[in-house]
Amino acid sequence: NIREFFKKPDELIFGSETADQALDRFRRAVASVRNNYGDRTIVIVAHGSVITLFVSRLTGLPEFSLWKELGLPSYVVFDLQSNIIVVKENVS
Repeated sequence: NIREFFKKPDELIFGSETADQALDRFRRAVASVRNNYGDRTIVIVAHGSVITLFVSRLTGLPEFSLWKELGLPSYVVFDLQSNIIVVKENVS
């Protein structure tokens, strides 16, 4: 199902929103946090699919491949100015 979620972002594959809808919701949340706390280092905690959508759409990385690389738990340090991943790490 997750492969289809990324392949067909405008179709409801599972849950209550499409990949595009989830990404739109997450982008708005990130923008709100940046607007309120942009002068600070920001940490956002979310599930892997929306993090994958967000990071992949900004960097051009293949979504399903990135999603498979992210373990539980994991994190991505991302520079929103340059759209570059600084660190991608699985925590074990």
